[in-house]
Amino acid sequence: MISLIIEPIVTSEFYQIIFNTLFLYLVWILLFLLAPIAFYRLKHFKFFNIEIEIEKQDAAVYEVFSMSSSKMKFAAYLTSEEFQLEISEEIANSKDFKTPLIYTLDCAVDFYSDQLGLSFTYDIYTLNQFKKAKLPKSIKAMLEKSIQTGDPCITNKSNSDSEYYKNFLIHYFENMDGKYVTVLNSYQTEFDTFDKSLLKILQNVIYDYYLQYNYIYEASEKLEKNETISTNN
Repeated sequence: MISLIIEPIVTSEFYQIIFNTLFLYLVWILLFLLAPIAFYRLKHFKFFNIEIEIEKQDAAVYEVFSMSSSKMKFAAYLTSEEFQLEISEEIANSKDFKTPLIYTLDCAVDFYSDQLGLSFTYDIYTLNQFKKAKLPKSIKAMLEKSIQTGDPCITNKSNSDSEYYKNFLIHYFENMDGKYVTVLNSYQTEFDTFDKSLLKILQNVIYDYYLQYNYIYEASEKLEKNETISTNN
């Protein structure tokens, strides 16, 4: 039985690969199960001259996760029926793209301040205004990348930079009203990938609402004109 069944399995390269893989998975699972128990009461872990504070590390990870999930919740709110009704009123009163964009960015500023304890300011330029604006050359150089990729671009100051330097997040956006550049800046808040995604979602959602409103408005106007013509006839 050993020579007929077990020996071919043990000597087979195919089964050796499977067993090695299963063993690695088992080790990985045990690490995830046993490591939290081993470190449950551990506050400091020292390896040679490196000392790790476990609790602070966990708190930092939780903080990053909490902020990221909150930003995505705000992005989800922008697609809700409640917000759509709000922004439709702004579009109806202004009938342009920039006004509802300002309204939504103001909502984002309040959300970051109230929910995340973060602050930033913003400016919306036309493409010509951006080129003439008094901004650092490094920021203006980011415009080309944003135009080519269609995505927002980030530049955060390094630790060695002066506290008077700013972090920037810029996004180029072109629509039927013109060419725009949105610039977010902050002395303290460091922008990340979630901020990039949020800004892009924000501008795309607002433009979709804007197009929907204009389509409905133009369709209703045509319907009214046709009804007026048919009544006169």
